[in-house]
Amino acid sequence: MKICAKCKETKKLELFNKRKSNKDGRYSYCKVCSTKEDTDYKRTEKGLVLQIYTSQRASSRRRKHPKPEYSKQELIDWVFSRDNFLELYRNWYQSGYKKELKPSVDRLDDSKHYSIKNIQLITWEENNNKGNLYKAKKFSKAIKGVHISTGKEKNFKSMRDAERETGISNSHISQCCQKKRKSAGGYRWYYEAS
Repeated sequence: MKICAKCKETKKLELFNKRKSNKDGRYSYCKVCSTKEDTDYKRTEKGLVLQIYTSQRASSRRRKHPKPEYSKQELIDWVFSRDNFLELYRNWYQSGYKKELKPSVDRLDDSKHYSIKNIQLITWEENNNKGNLYKAKKFSKAIKGVHISTGKEKNFKSMRDAERETGISNSHISQCCQKKRKSAGGYRWYYEAS
């Protein structure tokens, strides 16, 4: 048993996260209080920007883009210098922290990595809608599949159409078109020449 330093309740030891550096091997706050404190911090102005920066680094790795060209502090300085930051933050706070209104840093050109010249401050909803439009455009390019065995060609208006008709994952088709993969579903895939 252990007393939580935050809520002062006595709780079972397993209700505290592990921490080797503490004498008893557990955090001082229970899991419930730790989660609440973490959530509260991420809702502060600085905590929000640090969360955005962490997310940008992770998404850059996932996209195989270079990491952001700026440091945490440079992003904090940039965000706090934007005319619309306080208004966006206030609207998010007054909404009860609705995800749609959360301030978000968006890439102006989605094909390029994060740099100060390639970012803007908008709401999460605007960023999400823009991302969905970019994906729709990316997957709406006309493509053709050439069957490996027969050499027969099939033309499609988009990767999504090809996926619906053939059952082959559009992400695998995309990787073929980008020359990251040789074939998918028995076909070699290519963008149609514009």
